Amino acid sequence: CPEGREPDAAVLRAETLVQRTTDDIRTILKVAQITAPQRITLLTAPGWKWQAVGLAGELADERGGVQLKELMGRAMSALPPAARKEAAGFLKRWALTEAPKLGPGWPARYAERTDEQAVLRSAVDFLARTFGCPVEVVEGDNAPAPTRAKASQAVPLRPAIFVE
Repeated sequence: CPEGREPDAAVLRAETLVQRTTDDIRTILKVAQITAPQRITLLTAPGWKWQAVGLAGELADERGGVQLKELMGRAMSALPPAARKEAAGFLKRWALTEAPKLGPGWPARYAERTDEQAVLRSAVDFLARTFGCPVEVVEGDNAPAPTRAKASQAVPLRPAIFVE
């Protein structure tokens, strides 16, 4: 950054997304003992998950905690009807297990939606060189049949990863 200027928050979020995704792919390859992947598909979170996490952030207290009952009430009236069934399970997991691990500042990281598609697509060449195979980025709601089950694991700022 130029002297005296704050780093651009969007650029930092994008850099963190690519670095975390790279680390997650390395972990998956190591755990699965895959030395030569044929293809890697990154499945980003659908818009309703960003909306749900945004609602949780609005309701978070100073420690980052969220009252599940209040969150569910707001979410069920705000989210698209087609997403509500899946959203109930997602929000319960998010509020009870994910949000507490993120620390008190988590709502600020999710207040402004990061265009995961654009960020990860701009990193496709880097990821392909790093892992020696083609890398594809797909929005979770548009996942092709072989990756559809994995797509449900995508959360904002943490794409699901399908390795072939």
